[in-house]
Amino acid sequence: MTGPADTQRAAIGRAESDLPMRSLASVLSALVVVTPALARHGDIGFRVESNSITTWIADDLSGQFLDPERVFEGELLDLGGVITGDEPGYFGEPGTLAGQRLGFNVRRALRAWDVPSQSMTGPPTQTITISAPLVGMITTPVVDPPAPIPGLSVLVPAAGLDFHFDHTLSDSTPGVYLLELELWTDAPGVAASLPFWVVLNYDMPEPEHEAAVQWVRDNLVPAPGVASLALLGVLLAPRRRRHA
Repeated sequence: MTGPADTQRAAIGRAESDLPMRSLASVLSALVVVTPALARHGDIGFRVESNSITTWIADDLSGQFLDPERVFEGELLDLGGVITGDEPGYFGEPGTLAGQRLGFNVRRALRAWDVPSQSMTGPPTQTITISAPLVGMITTPVVDPPAPIPGLSVLVPAAGLDFHFDHTLSDSTPGVYLLELELWTDAPGVAASLPFWVVLNYDMPEPEHEAAVQWVRDNLVPAPGVASLALLGVLLAPRRRRHA
């Protein structure tokens, strides 16, 4: 079964093979990638592709991986005075990293959505503690660290992984909060994922939550197709003729 990534690679392959016969404009149009819609609620799916971890939006109920994704959503609830939630979780298909550890690193301090400016600001005074029974806990730093902070990890069973950490806010201030993380594994030869973001909402209108998700997508996720356009520039650059 082919997916969006296969379709994109096929389009790039066709464009490169036709370079001598096509105009720059037509090649650029072949490489244009439509920006996905807003992130949907779902788990953080992980796969190993080209010796690196990639992140996907995954439906843990159906077991389906929907699209490559780097922005995820979750809700925090007031449970007896504790502001917490366990979405999104981490979901892996049977056999993916079986018998290896999967963990996350915290890359930056927390950020908070500023409604007047419609942007993420901070770090705020709040922190988020990520935890799970028998696994441990880690709290987001109050300032950006010089290097990613090692987080928590779990052993991936052969039958696949569906694991949810708790995300607990340090106080009860309503807001939309942003985590920046990356996934790693101890599997030999497998590199960590690219950074991904989790946008957590506590007691804010859903339009503000969605606006924050869109801001993250527009401002933090690299524009799709940039690498392809850079490659195109190299291919189209004038070549020196060799002189006998």
